[in-house]
Amino acid sequence: MPVSLAEIAKAAGVSRMTASRALRGRREVSPETRAAVESAAERLGWVPNPEVGCLMGELRRTTTQGNTQT
Repeated sequence: MPVSLAEIAKAAGVSRMTASRALRGRREVSPETRAAVESAAERLGWVPNPEVGCLMGELRRTTTQGNTQT
């Protein structure tokens, strides 16, 4: 069963949002926090799912363009 973001966050002692930001390499995460999250992810055997990243990119594009479908 895949490792969830919530599991990584709990193991690293951070929120899910912080874990997500750290795993995506966002600048607002301190190097110490990023290291803790990456270490937890590695310990738990987390593997990035490229399909999720593609879906999130598509979601961002449609919401930023104001695309609403009825």
